[in-house]
Amino acid sequence: MHVISAPVGGSGKTLLANLIANIFNPQTAIWMAPINPGAEAEWRKIITTILFNMKSHVFFDHVTGNLNSSNLALAITTQLWSDRLLGGNTHVTLENRATWVITGNNLTLGKDIVRLTLEIRLDPQCECPENRSHFKHAHISDWAKKHRAELVSAALILVKNWIAQKRPIGGQVWGSFEKWSEVIPGICQAAGIAGCT
Repeated sequence: MHVISAPVGGSGKTLLANLIANIFNPQTAIWMAPINPGAEAEWRKIITTILFNMKSHVFFDHVTGNLNSSNLALAITTQLWSDRLLGGNTHVTLENRATWVITGNNLTLGKDIVRLTLEIRLDPQCECPENRSHFKHAHISDWAKKHRAELVSAALILVKNWIAQKRPIGGQVWGSFEKWSEVIPGICQAAGIAGCT
């Protein structure tokens, strides 16, 4: 799971998450309000609903406090999710291919979650980041939609470059995500992108 965090609001967490969804496919993404800590039954129900509807990207936006859920931890690590559908006794086993993303300010992660996450930390280094201006792309969401084909093409070129270089394995092996921790850092390494572990 990716955690997009920042020290203050207005840093661009939701904007970054939106860009990820829009470049992939906004029609297959779902945005969810935070679930109260300790509400394990709610986590289980919402995860089942999300996977039943075959969402590719799941965003929990503006999460606060300590994030800890055994059901969320299971959803992050399992390829098959089993549960009973709401309103009946039908039991289903669902394929889990979703990308899970959480955004929040100064989040703390419980022990079940912390080892399963990759943090993207945005630090605008100012008290009121919402007042910033003079960005390279003033309306980056519109720009990304207009240039989506180029962005997808650039990602595919990185992968083709990795394949052409005999698929180097990069980074430290990350428990429960062994393939990911070999492939993604390997793609970055092949492209000369530093700091991707």
